[in-house]
Amino acid sequence: MHSRSATASHLRDRSGRGSGITLLSDAEPIQYTAGAGPPEPLSRSMWPWLLGNHTPMAHPHELVVRGAYEALDRDDMTGFAAAFAPMLFCTGAKESKLRGQRVPSIARMIWQLREMTNGTLRWELHDVLANDDHTVALHITRAERNGRSLADRVVYVFHVRDGQIREAWFSGDPRVQGDFYG
Repeated sequence: MHSRSATASHLRDRSGRGSGITLLSDAEPIQYTAGAGPPEPLSRSMWPWLLGNHTPMAHPHELVVRGAYEALDRDDMTGFAAAFAPMLFCTGAKESKLRGQRVPSIARMIWQLREMTNGTLRWELHDVLANDDHTVALHITRAERNGRSLADRVVYVFHVRDGQIREAWFSGDPRVQGDFYG
C-alpha cells in the first residue's frame, strides 16, 4: 500500500510503473490508478501540481472592450475614443441617435449626456463575452435627471480587429433613454 505523504511517487501504479493518476478530495486525499481497483489516499497539496495551476485568460477582444468601459468610468474620452477604429460604424434601432455615427460624434454625445445628467450618467458593466468574431458587453446604463432615474439594460455587440473596435451594434429599446433624456 502507498504511503499517504504528498510525493511524486504516488503517481505510480501498484506495480511500480509510473502510469497512475492521482486525484484529491477535500475529505480525504484519493489516488486513482486506472484498472487498479479502489482508490487510495494522497495529500491535497498535490492539486496545484496535478492540475497545472491553470488560470483562465481573458480574450484580447474582451480586454479592448473592457478598456473602453474603464475609460468611460474615468471620464477619459480620449482613452475611450482610442479603443475604436477611426471609421467605426454603429448600428442599432433606426430611432437611435447612435445609428451611423462616428467616434468623435459618439464621444461628444456622451459628454453632452453627462452634462445633462449633472455627471450621474454611468455604465455598470455586468459582463463581457468574447471570441475571435464577436465581443458582447452586457451593461446597465444609469443616470438621474430632473428627479427621474434611468436604469436601462443594454447589450452591445462589437467586432474587434487589430486591437480596435471596428463595428458596434446594440440591442435595446432606444425609446427608454429617449423618454428619459426627452
